[in-house]
Amino acid sequence: MIQSLLKGEARLWKAFWLFYLLASVLLAFCLQVVQIVAIRLIPYGIYVNPYAYLIFMAVVAHAYSFVAICSVWRCSRNTNHRAWFYLARLAVIAHLLWLLLQITKAIGFLLSPGGAHFLGWARAWHS
Repeated sequence: MIQSLLKGEARLWKAFWLFYLLASVLLAFCLQVVQIVAIRLIPYGIYVNPYAYLIFMAVVAHAYSFVAICSVWRCSRNTNHRAWFYLARLAVIAHLLWLLLQITKAIGFLLSPGGAHFLGWARAWHS
């Protein structure tokens, strides 16, 4: 099934509802569970760097989003109604613009003095 989604051979409803929406919700839930487990390990002397987790979460979520929206784009022609084709492509374009905005904001933050402190580069930034 995954190969047919990635190649654009699956029906649009599978690509959109199952791979794009449902799997995205499940991924978000799993990332939240990992965060809760990481927080609960702190009293046992196991410390998970919250900044590393945030970066990990962003990379995993954005990478999955990119794969999912590529699948929806490729599968958008596999529907009986032309309106769903256009709506699916519109959703993909809107999501890509949102991702681009999020990535731009993250890069802008990381290149700022606050971002340098966030990454532990404060001494290098101010010298």
